[in-house]
Amino acid sequence: MLNPSKLRLSYKIVVSLILIFLLVFMSLGVVVSIVFENTILVSEKQKANLLLRTIEKPLQIAIYLKLNDQIKQKVAPAISVEDVTELQVYDVVGKSLFHYISSNEKISSRHEAVKVTHTIIDPLSGNSMASVMLKYSDLAYDETRQSIQTMVYGVGASILVIFFVAVWWVRYLLSPLTKIAKKVRFYKPGDQMDFEEDGSVEIEQIVTAFNVMQNTTQAYLEQIEAMNTSLEITVQEKTHELENQYYLDRLTGLPNRYRLQEKLVQNEITALAVVNIDDFREVNDFFGITIGDEILIQIGNWLNNLSTTCYRLGGDEFALTFTHTISQSELEHRLITLMKLLEEKTFMVNEESLNIRVTIGVAMGSEKALTRSDIALHYAKENRKQIAFYNEDEGVEEHYRTNLKMASNVRRALFERRIICYYQPIADLETGKIVKYETLVRMIDEDGNIILPMEFLPIAKQTKLYPQITLEVIYQACTLFATREEEFSINLSDSDIRNPHAVSEI
Repeated sequence: MLNPSKLRLSYKIVVSLILIFLLVFMSLGVVVSIVFENTILVSEKQKANLLLRTIEKPLQIAIYLKLNDQIKQKVAPAISVEDVTELQVYDVVGKSLFHYISSNEKISSRHEAVKVTHTIIDPLSGNSMASVMLKYSDLAYDETRQSIQTMVYGVGASILVIFFVAVWWVRYLLSPLTKIAKKVRFYKPGDQMDFEEDGSVEIEQIVTAFNVMQNTTQAYLEQIEAMNTSLEITVQEKTHELENQYYLDRLTGLPNRYRLQEKLVQNEITALAVVNIDDFREVNDFFGITIGDEILIQIGNWLNNLSTTCYRLGGDEFALTFTHTISQSELEHRLITLMKLLEEKTFMVNEESLNIRVTIGVAMGSEKALTRSDIALHYAKENRKQIAFYNEDEGVEEHYRTNLKMASNVRRALFERRIICYYQPIADLETGKIVKYETLVRMIDEDGNIILPMEFLPIAKQTKLYPQITLEVIYQACTLFATREEEFSINLSDSDIRNPHAVSEI
């Protein structure tokens, strides 16, 4: 018979071994659970981030261009993923631009879904334009966890049956799980983990599951990379298209004022000539805007082929730049030659022929070259010259600052009703009786001084304020003489007679 004390001791040993096994097994289960939870949840968060990056660039372009109706289309690659539970796009003030909530009832978990938020940046200013929030279900984690738990518990149950026979063998069989846990703890998407198979069905199943997971993750990453590459190409094409729209003149295809200003900032230009087409407004009035635009295209192409680099500044103005060292006399000779060639050139549009004359303003150097060449151009037009160079010693810039100040004074005087009329009497030489009055305009400055017409009317004509002065004179004179018997006269210019508003007011 068996010694009871020995049996009790055996029982104690067996119970102790069972308790130790249960403790070890439970500890191992907790470790594996924690490892899988960290790994899978990190993986899910990285997937969510990758999804947001795939839609971030198209979404940035749609929001920047205010194409809110295309937001759904831009985020379609993300919301088509089954594990995405919610996606919301909202602007900087919190207004929702798009909100998607999954209707998949299978997505449920005891854990909170992964939540990721990205900020959409303005491509020009770098400021925040909007934000996009994505919630990603951790259903994959739950399914994997439940599968692993079921497998581990099955292995545990089998081991318990044979525990009394070979505790050491069971521990040997479970040792690969520890190795797997150590590898999985530091697993990142894209890594390749090698698992050794020792013949155990359970371990082989785990290894197979991990290998399938690695292959699936790798395939998913390759798909995301392909999508990112495609999106990068599309973004580059759109960026190039936007740059062309920003830096090229739509009518002529030449570089525009913005491109010229960029070159001036880089100090790559040694001289700048602004070319203005004489009387081009009459060309538009006579031939029509369509033919006028075609002539501008031909002139731009002709200047670009003949000169170094040609820019269209807008309207009937072009700019020629020079990037090598050149003297003023040499530059003047070249520009005079260009003007002569242009005068001999006949432009043909719809069987209509036209010869063009231009006026050129030139500034040497790149500092304030655009402003100074404009000043030289205005100086040339005022003095009826075909070409003029900016000369700081002539005080032209100060002259234009004075003109700008006078224009501002005229504008304020109109607003404050300080444009007034004086009436010069006209008498009959025989009777000495006043029979008529001539209306004369004056401006009263802020200090009450009288400003004569010759000081402010030329500036008013250049700044488009002259028609308003004419209307004010008509109104004051007609109001005054409405109840008087004398005749009165108002001095009108040809532009007043051609102004429909002035004629209607009379």
